[in-house]
Amino acid sequence: MSWDVTFYLFEDGVPRVPDEEGEICGNSIGNHEELKTLLAKTLPIDWEDSGWGTLSSPDFTIEFNFPSDLQTIDSVTLHIHEPEFAMHAVHELATRNKWHVFDHQEGKYIDIDSLTFVAADEEELEDINDEDEFTETQRRPQLKEMRYL
Repeated sequence: MSWDVTFYLFEDGVPRVPDEEGEICGNSIGNHEELKTLLAKTLPIDWEDSGWGTLSSPDFTIEFNFPSDLQTIDSVTLHIHEPEFAMHAVHELATRNKWHVFDHQEGKYIDIDSLTFVAADEEELEDINDEDEFTETQRRPQLKEMRYL
């Protein structure tokens, strides 16, 4: 089972509340190829399927989903497995691109600027094989606290 969040861009910086159908209208982030390129500048995402990308590490997986057939895309949904280890990646993407992050389970936006992390346990770091893919991602801190707007 995954924890689902969605990235939105609001040019005025003010997050929108969902309408009566639960839809949120954000500004355009770009088309499919532009968005794939933008995401790849931050993290090494594997794009096996035309509409799905995957970021994997030994500790977590994030699946990225956005339509490949639209001229403009106004949101990116992430399906996160093991969020306590993946939130640094969400934080990096949101901060770098000035995106707001909507938590579907809570029905609220995450206060991305107030996320706090704790360093990885030294014993856990000793168990990491430096040849593992995305070792640098695994070495990043674990989520300590998250607040909502």
